[in-house]
Amino acid sequence: MKSRDNSPAPDRKLRVLIATVTAGAGHLQAAAALQEAWTVLRPGDVVEKQDVLEFTPKLFRKPTSS
Repeated sequence: MKSRDNSPAPDRKLRVLIATVTAGAGHLQAAAALQEAWTVLRPGDVVEKQDVLEFTPKLFRKPTSS
């Protein structure tokens, strides 16, 4: 059985979302590293980081934010 290559065509511009939370520096550092690596490998793509806690009620944000 032959495997299929599911990687995107190099000329196809992708939009990438990196979902993270501001519940500690580790999450933010990991998201930044992913964004940097993706940008180096595929500079034409659009990469965004988004804090998913921004979409939750304030009640949930307070105990987790530093």
